[in-house]
Amino acid sequence: MKQILILIAVGVVFVLASCETDIDPGQNAVVKMSNEWWGQIYVPDGSGGLEDIGLGYQHLLTSSTASGTADSMFIDDFDGLLELKAKVACNVNDLTFTTNGETVVERYTDGTVIIGNGRIFIDGGKSTTGVKVDSIYFEAEFDWDPGQIYVVAGHGRTGFLEDEH
Repeated sequence: MKQILILIAVGVVFVLASCETDIDPGQNAVVKMSNEWWGQIYVPDGSGGLEDIGLGYQHLLTSSTASGTADSMFIDDFDGLLELKAKVACNVNDLTFTTNGETVVERYTDGTVIIGNGRIFIDGGKSTTGVKVDSIYFEAEFDWDPGQIYVVAGHGRTGFLEDEH
């Protein structure tokens, strides 16, 4: 009987010790810049302004790379209209990103893209329903339209159905 009680006590200890549910996965190094976005695409209109090219909102993602370092991240449009998935250099402290004038491989088409003047503005935008969210801006030049700068500007995705596009 004593052995049974000891076995039960040991079993209870193992069961209680294995019930830890607070797993902390940590955060990636670019967490301040990682987000889902709704962006619109513009082209310069020749007079210093921008012209919406009429494609509506595009779903975008900024995320960490496999290396998890704070000096690079991915920009992805989920193989959408721009067919954009590219690795860019980033600065987490001033929330900027760029390819530093270099052509980088665009991973959906194996084409190339140059991304510049990328910036994330904390609380710099509003969702469709007026919720204050972060905003994003960057300029891109693709090999399929050399010399044409496309401007992507938008706001953070809230996840609320009312704000989906």
